[in-house]
Amino acid sequence: MVAFVVEDLPNEINSIEGLAVWALSVLSNVHSISANVERQGDPPTLNATLAPFDIRAADSEWNYSVSQRAIGRISIPLAADYQTKKIWESALPLGLGDEPIPPQFL
Repeated sequence: MVAFVVEDLPNEINSIEGLAVWALSVLSNVHSISANVERQGDPPTLNATLAPFDIRAADSEWNYSVSQRAIGRISIPLAADYQTKKIWESALPLGLGDEPIPPQFL
């Protein structure tokens, strides 16, 4: 579990999108090799990943535009009774103990 207090959030975070990228950055850093099997027969999948990507798109004239996107995914275990409360209240830790937020994210 990566515990935090609101004061840990950088002052520059002023949107849910920024919060999501920050939180996923922290999780993917702290749990960089944590993985689980999400479907029988499949290889283990990392629990938290995030990376920047350049996305190229072409219009009908083959004029390209490039945009940057943070693309990530998370797989957080939920308590068995998750349907009886708010989903974030049911999130279970990815790790075994309390892991600190790395200094570069503070």
